[in-house]
Amino acid sequence: MKAKWIAGALLIALASVAMAGEKGMGTAAMKQLDANGDGMISPEEATAHPRLSENFDEYDTDGSGTLEQGEFARFETMSQEREMKQKGKNE
Repeated sequence: MKAKWIAGALLIALASVAMAGEKGMGTAAMKQLDANGDGMISPEEATAHPRLSENFDEYDTDGSGTLEQGEFARFETMSQEREMKQKGKNE
């Protein structure tokens, strides 16, 4: 039962992230990190978030040196999955 709930929550989260990316709307977290307002996260801007900064190249899938909305959405999704797994272990 718990697994079905987690799977459902993940699907909703993924759909929300996908819709935000399609509409050209960045997430609040992305907007906070995007210090210069260019719609992308640079390695320098990523230093404000240690986990993102440590794994920046993993999320920069196109090798452009910046994270666009879709790449940042992938980071957020993976972070949410990690948190949900951690909560499941602690329950």
